[in-house]
Amino acid sequence: MSADEDIDDAESAKVAYALGKAAVASFKSSLDDVTNIFNEVEAQCLRLVSSEKRRLEVRRRAAEWKIRLFCDRDADVTQVRKLREEIRVLGYSNIDSEASTEIYVAQYYLRQGDRQRAKGILEPLQKKVEFGLNHAEGEELVCFLRYMDACEKFLARC
Repeated sequence: MSADEDIDDAESAKVAYALGKAAVASFKSSLDDVTNIFNEVEAQCLRLVSSEKRRLEVRRRAAEWKIRLFCDRDADVTQVRKLREEIRVLGYSNIDSEASTEIYVAQYYLRQGDRQRAKGILEPLQKKVEFGLNHAEGEELVCFLRYMDACEKFLARC
């Protein structure tokens, strides 16, 4: 492992810890407070990281945490759409982040009674997961199988 990888691992661990701590702190907060807490922690984390790649990853992780907390609380659809668009603009770092976040949002829409929007999220995701299944091995294959099961389970409710 190179010195750069050591730094990246240390930075990543600090960022993960700070965002996890923010999630716990915001668990019983209002949605406005959730946004403020994560914006503050995101700014702090951005100062911790040393590369543009890590800065992008900080923004992605913070956005993923926010949307999950907003979905958990059945926030207004407009807020969830805005957060989802923010994540889509940032891009997903990998299929695992994309699948777990998109499934989370699809579940939110199902709870809201918007089956069409949930279906519109799950169908393209299912195609990506199918592609991944054809190229995965080992632990990665297990993850793809779980995501495929989740897609099928929630599509059946659409």
